[in-house]
Amino acid sequence: MNSRNTIISVVLVIAVLGVGYILMQRGGTAPAGVVTQEGDRHYTQDTQYYTIDIAYPIQTALGVRKGADAGADVKAMQTIESTIEDIAQQFKDAADPANLPQVEKDRLAGSGIKYSLTGNYYAYSSPSGISYEFTFLSDTGGAHPNAFYKTLVFDTSGNIVALGDLFTSQDYLSRISQIAKSQVTRQLTEEGAGGTIIEEGLAPTAENFQNFVIDSDTLRIFIPPYQVAAYAAGSFEVEIPLTDLRDLLKETVQ
Repeated sequence: MNSRNTIISVVLVIAVLGVGYILMQRGGTAPAGVVTQEGDRHYTQDTQYYTIDIAYPIQTALGVRKGADAGADVKAMQTIESTIEDIAQQFKDAADPANLPQVEKDRLAGSGIKYSLTGNYYAYSSPSGISYEFTFLSDTGGAHPNAFYKTLVFDTSGNIVALGDLFTSQDYLSRISQIAKSQVTRQLTEEGAGGTIIEEGLAPTAENFQNFVIDSDTLRIFIPPYQVAAYAAGSFEVEIPLTDLRDLLKETVQ
């Protein structure tokens, strides 16, 4: 696993120990889109039973990118904001006090701990567009927090790009599946994690490889905990040079 996966694993351990459930208390409900000194926006909310803090960009690089369509940045930002809102709403529905048994509400009140959803992002650029990798950590009182990804890839018009949009045929799934299995197996061996690979998590389906970005000349695919191995093995990142997929890629991507 690479350094980013190591960082995510450290975050998971810290969360399991219960440190940093509430890194910053906010009075009442803060509005979405708070601009920080770092230049990000934060979707934030703090209630009796849960907190949310999701970072996302103020604007995309499409706003200043040569050759990008006029309005591409606005279009991409609308997609980013609606995606963040959808993820936050799913969490809020799960953490809704109306859906919590009284014993759980009493436990939360007695411990001073709240459910939490945090998110951060990484930005990537390539000749064909821009990409964002959002990493989330959701803690709703289980044995350990749930780490997951959401990626958004945009062309220079601000349109969303799905993995299948990069290729000329469905054969790409078999190729990616083979490469991913080889890299995941190697990463498990290098980390000494061992264990059995969950074959279904690497099967040639679009769903298994939906979390991807294009980083310059590399296709990066992010695989969350549980998808291909036990939780303790953490997350995985598959890196595929676009040159290895050249025979399957559309010309606009190469």
